[in-house]
Amino acid sequence: MLKKSLFIFSILCSFLGSSWAFDLSQLASQLNQTSTISGNFEQLKYLKGFPKPLKTNGIFTFWADHGIVWETQKPFASKIVLTPSHLESINNYQHQTFSTENNPHLALINHLLIDLMQGDIKEIEKYFDIAVSGKANQWTMSLIPMDQNIKVIFEKITIKGAKEVQQLVFYAPNGDKTEISLSDQHKPKSMPKDLQS
Repeated sequence: MLKKSLFIFSILCSFLGSSWAFDLSQLASQLNQTSTISGNFEQLKYLKGFPKPLKTNGIFTFWADHGIVWETQKPFASKIVLTPSHLESINNYQHQTFSTENNPHLALINHLLIDLMQGDIKEIEKYFDIAVSGKANQWTMSLIPMDQNIKVIFEKITIKGAKEVQQLVFYAPNGDKTEISLSDQHKPKSMPKDLQS
């Protein structure tokens, strides 16, 4: 009777292990299925010396390999366009464009954010030690930078999600922290002109 119980227990453990295991390759495959997505974002920026975080809200659109458009609606309207080749900052007062060609730090950050959204693990692994925990519908990925250029900007990055990325948290070496939560995600009817050029 004892042997039979132990046998059943070992089968159950084996089944649970195979059912709940979730590794980096599975996460990459899951995120790679999302080529375009739009939704809402809320950003909380925690700065040393400030008792409350700085809060912004807006909408975003992501297009794999093309870039991300962040449109802040509150407290002030503005737009940031990130692509592999440039960054655009647009508000009521000015429109600035910064090329990544002669700015390796900007190129690195732009590519990193795009890679994070589309789950390009091979690219991310070039710059970070990666740890994944959880399961397909509730996972966490922790990134510790190995690249010195990233270490001066980020101490750690944590990404949480399910079918798609739901939260990104960036920890700065000076103790500042930025949390970006993504919600109401859906396939956009059309892509913004900012990413079509």
